[in-house]
Amino acid sequence: MSWRPIAFRTKSRLLLQYMSQMRDAGSRQSIGGGGHRMRCVLCRYGETKPGTGTVTLERGSTTLVIKGVPASVCANCDERYYDEEVTAHLLALAEEAVQAGVHVDVREYRAEQPLGRA
Repeated sequence: MSWRPIAFRTKSRLLLQYMSQMRDAGSRQSIGGGGHRMRCVLCRYGETKPGTGTVTLERGSTTLVIKGVPASVCANCDERYYDEEVTAHLLALAEEAVQAGVHVDVREYRAEQPLGRA
């Protein structure tokens, strides 16, 4: 069973295609959190700027909310983009929560946060 984001936008497929094209083109630039600026894929008007967001993940009986996650945020529509390293860290934390039998957990994001500790 995989993690399901609570607020999943219908245009997410477009974002995944965009990210795939960037990867295929050999771009090593970070999409979110690292200060890389880009035009928003969803609204196509706004430019992203460094910021934070809240990520809510749900799998089975576990719901995990992580606040203050580094992201690139669209100045026009407020869409948030999370980079690959941040996403991998979030999924690892979420997997730890499931293994620990957590039902609901709200955490503040810390990049240096060791797995297994909230």
